[in-house]
Amino acid sequence: MFKKKFLSHFLLVGGLFLTACANNEDINQVTLGVVGENNEVWEYVVDELMEKENIQLNLQTFTDYATPNKALADGSIDLNAFQTEIFLDEFNKTADQDLQVIGYS
Repeated sequence: MFKKKFLSHFLLVGGLFLTACANNEDINQVTLGVVGENNEVWEYVVDELMEKENIQLNLQTFTDYATPNKALADGSIDLNAFQTEIFLDEFNKTADQDLQVIGYS
């Protein structure tokens, strides 16, 4: 339950920032890249964001760990959640990218 509350709080705060930056006044859509099929925690966050912040969080699942970073770098997704900072640093180095950590779980 603590993890759900933490993730919910983290995304709600992030959601406020994303809402402030969005052009659409009705429902703001954000796509989050996740790895694997076990996404119960994110399903809880999806419901909370819609109910409390009018943000539609769309989960896009991936089967490997490199593709979500590539999708984030090319703008296909808005956020991703799956990796260690060491993995991200190595991806940035080898792919000549500058993806940044915005939170920890």
